[in-house]
Amino acid sequence: MPEIFRATPKTGRILKSAREKRTSPRARGYDPKWDRRSAAYRRANPFCAVCLEEDRLVAAAVVDHKFPVQDGGDVHCDDDGLWGLCLLHHGWKARLEDFARRTGQLDLIVRWCDEPETRPQLRGDIHHGPGPT
Repeated sequence: MPEIFRATPKTGRILKSAREKRTSPRARGYDPKWDRRSAAYRRANPFCAVCLEEDRLVAAAVVDHKFPVQDGGDVHCDDDGLWGLCLLHHGWKARLEDFARRTGQLDLIVRWCDEPETRPQLRGDIHHGPGPT
């Protein structure tokens, strides 16, 4: 059986200016219904989906929308549009979203989530996808 790891956040990683630009979760549409749904999803899927692909058991810290809510994704999408991620992979997913926006490939983001072999490799990436960036 694989060893279970826990991701631990590093303090001070978010720049103050980045925090100031972001609105509250409630303002972004994350309501009490989402809170209940997120908690239920994490109970049913307690481990990071990307770590599981790598045969590691790391507790999921967040429930992430495969298609970003800020780009028009539905906060209340079905479970196929969600995945649990550890903090490390949640940061990686944010970089993947930024890459998709910059290159006009946001329509591929869900495919990249669901099909690891299609993911582009980002500079300094912890994952080694086949595609160059």
